Amino acid sequence: TQGVRPELANEFLPRLSALLDLRRIGPRDEVRLLSDRGGDLRRLEVHPGTPGEAGAVYIVNRDSTGFRAWREDEPLRRVYRKYEGSLSGSLTASLKRAGILAPQVRQFCTIFGEDVDAAGARAGDTWTMLTEEFVDPDGHLARPGRVVGGRFTSRGVAHEAVYFDPQEAGPAPV
Repeated sequence: TQGVRPELANEFLPRLSALLDLRRIGPRDEVRLLSDRGGDLRRLEVHPGTPGEAGAVYIVNRDSTGFRAWREDEPLRRVYRKYEGSLSGSLTASLKRAGILAPQVRQFCTIFGEDVDAAGARAGDTWTMLTEEFVDPDGHLARPGRVVGGRFTSRGVAHEAVYFDPQEAGPAPV
């Protein structure tokens, strides 16, 4: 809320809470606050990053007639992208140079950080990342998803990780 007066931010929250349980907003969710040059909050958007809410956007807008709150369901499609590269400098810098978005860079570094440190990473080590992303009907990126798999190889030793959530997988076949 930097640059937005707190009393104005507090006017938006009750309207948003009528649509969305604010306690459920977490680290995967994106919150956007849009203000005018005077610091008056004009729009608040919550883009949930949780799997069941992938295409929902919760919006509170303020205009000359007052506040209006609603939910929009974006027609998003989940796609998977594979990125590969080799280490040149830090792992973070190498991932960013490959065009990977900041939330996915943080996830990958969290997943493989200890392996990279333990291996004594060096130039030429390789990495592979599989991500999920949400795109609009035109194929443009709407928002990043999670890292669903990856590999970091140093000195011929591969460290691998795969994302698995048994609740998303559903019941096991009989």
